[in-house]
Amino acid sequence: MLNRENLEKFTRQQQTDIKNVVREYCQHLFLSCLYQEAGSEKLLFKGGTALRIIFHSPRFSEDLDFTGVNIRQSEVEEIFIATLANVEHTGIHVELMEGKPTTGGYLGNAIFSAYGQDIKVHIEVSLRNSHQLNGTRTLVESDYLPPYTLVHLPPEEIVKGKIQALMNRSKPRDFYDYFYLLSGNYPLVKEKDTLIQVRKLLEQTDINFHGELRRFLPASHAMHLKDFKKILKQKIQEYLGDDA
Repeated sequence: MLNRENLEKFTRQQQTDIKNVVREYCQHLFLSCLYQEAGSEKLLFKGGTALRIIFHSPRFSEDLDFTGVNIRQSEVEEIFIATLANVEHTGIHVELMEGKPTTGGYLGNAIFSAYGQDIKVHIEVSLRNSHQLNGTRTLVESDYLPPYTLVHLPPEEIVKGKIQALMNRSKPRDFYDYFYLLSGNYPLVKEKDTLIQVRKLLEQTDINFHGELRRFLPASHAMHLKDFKKILKQKIQEYLGDDA
């Protein structure tokens, strides 16, 4: 486990609160243990936490999302239970509050108890239309743990999933993730039709981005959230040009 001194140091360095750091530590620990389990290569990591760990987004994320490839629901559950047991061996108490098959995959909610914090982590696996996907292996280096390898969706599929999430649910974090991806070399987010659709969604929303997102961002990033809607719209317009 991290010692208290390192925990406090990481909290200062990342300009956030201790809960975000403890949650992220537990997420790394879970992933490190997960990908040591037989069959875990069939679980392809994706979503907002993947965006942070693999793409280095500044936004902290609460959930762990996966796409399962050629894997049964019962096998998913066995792997997750074994993973949580191995997390407990590190000295962190874990309680699986919910674990059940769903019509589209598997859903779990676990409480990690560490450093005086009870951290809820939502775990979801989609088993829909995934038979043709191949995972990508990435060596993860972090301040929390020795390097470990995880298996994730190909980067373009992660980006595609974030765009779909924005179009389907338009949550504050989806707009922020899109904003972050616009700054990188990801052609999918800069396609004209996508830019126009996101601009329309942005114009229609009355989200208080500062109120919704500030606890998930370092202080130096959160300070820009008061004008986030304007900043994102300007960035979209830069890529669209004057004709759209």
